[in-house]
Amino acid sequence: MKKKKVHTYYETHGLQSITTVLEAMEQDTRYATPSSYCSNVDEYPDHQIPFTAKHMRYLQVHQDVDPLQYLANLRLSTLRR
Repeated sequence: MKKKKVHTYYETHGLQSITTVLEAMEQDTRYATPSSYCSNVDEYPDHQIPFTAKHMRYLQVHQDVDPLQYLANLRLSTLRR
């Protein structure tokens, strides 16, 4: 089964790409964006998958998810209070 590239509302409407948004969240100290454990030692030798890669992978696997809603929920759930 061929995986299609995550084309989003962002790219379609000339706005920022999801990757850019996730990378900006990683740089912003207002958000908790730690890396996570990953068992794929070939791709991640230190067993840590970066925040952006983890969420891009999720969106690629779950293509029925609305990326705008996903990002909105992600911003709320990672916001440091």
